[in-house]
Amino acid sequence: MLIWVAGMIALALHTPTTTLVKNSLLMAQIQKDSLMKNTPSPRIIFVGGSSISFGLDSKMIKDSLHLNPVNTGVEATLGLKYMLRNALRYIKPGDIIVVCAEYNQFYNKFMDGQYELLPIIFEVSPDTKNLLDARQYCSLLTYAPSYIASKLNPLSYWVRFDNNATNVYGNKAFNAYGDVYLHWTQPSEQVSPYGAITGNLDKDTFTELRQFEAELKQRNARLLISFPPYQQRAYDNSPNQIALIAQKLKDNHFELLGSPQSYLFPDSMLFNTSYHLNRQGVTRWTNQTISNLKKALR
Repeated sequence: MLIWVAGMIALALHTPTTTLVKNSLLMAQIQKDSLMKNTPSPRIIFVGGSSISFGLDSKMIKDSLHLNPVNTGVEATLGLKYMLRNALRYIKPGDIIVVCAEYNQFYNKFMDGQYELLPIIFEVSPDTKNLLDARQYCSLLTYAPSYIASKLNPLSYWVRFDNNATNVYGNKAFNAYGDVYLHWTQPSEQVSPYGAITGNLDKDTFTELRQFEAELKQRNARLLISFPPYQQRAYDNSPNQIALIAQKLKDNHFELLGSPQSYLFPDSMLFNTSYHLNRQGVTRWTNQTISNLKKALR
């Protein structure tokens, strides 16, 4: 039985990339890594999930700050731990790194990654398997059966996938800086607020950030931490949990850009989730980020 199971796992991990993954936003990880590798200095690198990929207009940042921006945001479920460790592979002296993590990253080991991290390390960027630690691999065991089943399902390879010029979750949704931009001209959807953040604060998230900052200092790079753009109504469901994150970041003496309350948005500035902004919201949050960066860099 064990030999059969091992054989199925080996077969799944050596089958081609599925159509679903090949055309999804996960493939943007290749573009993001190329940007981190090849974008010339002086650089400002934004690290986070889809809140930054959907939230920033990097050209505005370049025009205002005269820094070359790299938006590395793909998907929050890759986990902050993977995002930080992957970014370290490309850091150059003089880089400014802005970490903007969704609030879930600080609770319940969310930073270890979820289902989407499996296709990343086995199909999209297999050279990053060694970035994961034992705790991450243990967390991913929960998602392994579903992932293996998808690899062995013929429909995953034959299914029709809408990857046209309007699909904001396709691999063609990103511009040259790494921003999702297709939704800038699309109508917004009605956004239901996320519920309350539950569970325990993950103290290891702050440890990971401290280690990341120490590595940056050794490479003559600088860390700044921002709070993500967030729906006002979603914030109202978790003010204490978010306040605790902000306080712990202050206690660890990180250099912060703004506050959680300064990046709250009405429904009229949202696109399709509590973290995703429409064109109006993108412009506002980018201008706020530029203003706070000018203060910090001064």
